[in-house]
Amino acid sequence: MSTGLKVGIAGVLGFIAMSVMLVIFIVTVKFQAEKFENQLEASYQNMQNVYANVDKTLTSSGLTVSKYGETVINAIKEGIKRYEGQPNLMMQWVQENNQQIDSSVWKEFQKQIESLNKSFEMEQKSKISISQAYKDFLETIFKGQIAQIIWSFPSKEATKIMSQVIQTQDTKDSFETGIEKPKDYLR
Repeated sequence: MSTGLKVGIAGVLGFIAMSVMLVIFIVTVKFQAEKFENQLEASYQNMQNVYANVDKTLTSSGLTVSKYGETVINAIKEGIKRYEGQPNLMMQWVQENNQQIDSSVWKEFQKQIESLNKSFEMEQKSKISISQAYKDFLETIFKGQIAQIIWSFPSKEATKIMSQVIQTQDTKDSFETGIEKPKDYLR
């Protein structure tokens, strides 16, 4: 076999090897982008789950706290009705029944609010971190361009998820105007 033929075969084999490696590289870029989108979707679903749990838990706990207070107040009202016009018996009933609304119920409710809001905040931070990592990946010169041009990443759903941050209307207004309005937290 002549040297020229050997060089030609080596060149063809080298070209085939480079082509195979390029195809493998392009496919791995697709898998990386899909992995980011899957993580983003999972994080978003987890965030929705936590948000729903916050709402359900606080609604049921709030009802419990509210009903507890109403029950105590109704018991006091019944005692007042029963002993109306009999101040000695009413005082005896008040001393024996000692109807008080336990502040620990309210404190526990407040702890639940803080804990559940913290859980949601952590989930949202996780989604924001994944979104930023995905954006960084897409902005890389080589891999990001391949993912966007060849595979059309990011998907419309991923773009929507990445841009969405749950916030209060007051927060949104403050960031749009650059002005924070005073709030009355004790209303």
